[in-house]
Amino acid sequence: MDVNSVSAASLTGISFACECGLTHTCGMDSLTLGCGVLPQITEICGPYMAGKLLVVCDNHTYDAAGHKVFELLKGSGADAELCMFETVIPLVPDERALGSLFLRAGDEVGLIVAVGSGVINDLCRLIAARTGKPYVLVATAPSMDGYASNSSPIITGGMKTTYPGVYPAAMLADYAVLEAAPHVMLAAGFGDVIGKIISLADWTLALNSGAPGDVNNLDCAFIRGLVERAVQKCVDTAAGIKTHETAAVANLLEALILTGQAMGLLGITRPASGCEHKFAHYWESGFVRDHLPHDLHGTMVGVGTAVASRVYAIMNRKGLVSLTVPSPAEIDRLLDMAGAKKSPVELGLSREVFRDSINGALGVSVQKYTILDAVREHRLCEEIAGELVGEYY
Repeated sequence: MDVNSVSAASLTGISFACECGLTHTCGMDSLTLGCGVLPQITEICGPYMAGKLLVVCDNHTYDAAGHKVFELLKGSGADAELCMFETVIPLVPDERALGSLFLRAGDEVGLIVAVGSGVINDLCRLIAARTGKPYVLVATAPSMDGYASNSSPIITGGMKTTYPGVYPAAMLADYAVLEAAPHVMLAAGFGDVIGKIISLADWTLALNSGAPGDVNNLDCAFIRGLVERAVQKCVDTAAGIKTHETAAVANLLEALILTGQAMGLLGITRPASGCEHKFAHYWESGFVRDHLPHDLHGTMVGVGTAVASRVYAIMNRKGLVSLTVPSPAEIDRLLDMAGAKKSPVELGLSREVFRDSINGALGVSVQKYTILDAVREHRLCEEIAGELVGEYY
C-alpha cells in the first residue's frame, strides 16, 4: 500500500500484509467526514441498532451536537436514551466517570453513541470493550488523536494508565461542528499532532539503542510514513488553525485520525506517543491528584514537545545522540502559528514541579525507551533539568 495515496477513510475496515512482516488491521467499519453530514447519523447507526441506544455526552458536547444527534435518532424511531455528564469543570476520565457510565449501559442497551472528543470517547471505548457492545462516535472537536485508536487512557489511582479498548464501529465528523469548537480545543489537537515529531524520534532512538522489549524493537516504514505525512498535512495549514479555516480544521482532523489509526494498525502507541506524552501524563496526573484545573491533554503534549525538543538539542550538542529533530525555535514557531501554548509556565507549572517532571516522567509508561532514558543513562537528569528551568523560569 502506497502511504502517499491513503486517507483516513481508506484505512477503515481493511486488513493487509505489510512489508514489515505484520498484518495490519483496522476494525473501524466506516468514517464519514464533511460539512453538513450530521443528519447521516441515523443511517450510520442503522446496522448496529439492537435494543436501546445510549447517547453519551457532557453538557458541553450536548450543546455542540449531542442534542441534535439525540433528536435525529429519536425522530428516526430509535429507542434512544440520553446519558449526559453535567459538570462545571472539565470531565475527567477516571474510575468515578467510568463506573457511572457502566451503570447506565445495562443489558437493554445495544449500541452506545458517543458524542464528544477525548474523555467521552475514552470512556465509551472502554465500556464497549468490556461489555461487547458496539459504539458509534460523533466528533465535536479536533482536540486529540484518540478518535480512531483502540486504547483508552484512564486515570486510575491518580495516574494515567492506558487500557486496551476497541475501535468505534463507525465515526462521523461534521466540519461545521468542529469549526465552532473553542479555540483551545483546536490548539490542543495541533499540540497533539506536533508531538508526533518527538514520538518518531524516540522510536528511532529506541530502535538504535537496542533496548529490550517488543515496543522498542518493532518497526514499520508504512506506519512511520503514515505519521510523518499526517504531521506534514497539519503543519502545512498551521496558520489556519487560529482562524478556524475549514481546510485547516479538515487537515487537523485527518492528521489526528491518521495517527490514531497508526497506533491501532501497529497495535502499540509507539508511533504517536513518546516522551512528550510522558511529560503530559505526569503533569496531568499531578493536576488531577491535587484537584486543580488544568489544560487539555493535547495542550500539555504540545508543551511537552517544546520541552523534549530542548532535551534533544542538549543531547545532540553534547554528542550523545545524533537524530535530526526540529529545533526548539521551530517547534515554538509552529505552536505560535496555531495559537497553542508552548511553555510549562503557561500551563501553570511551578518551577519545582517542572524540575521534578524531568525525573518523574521517566516513571510514566513501561517498555518505551525515549530520550529521557538516554538522559538518565548518562546521569544528566539534574544538569538538563537545571538548564531547562533556567530557560523557562
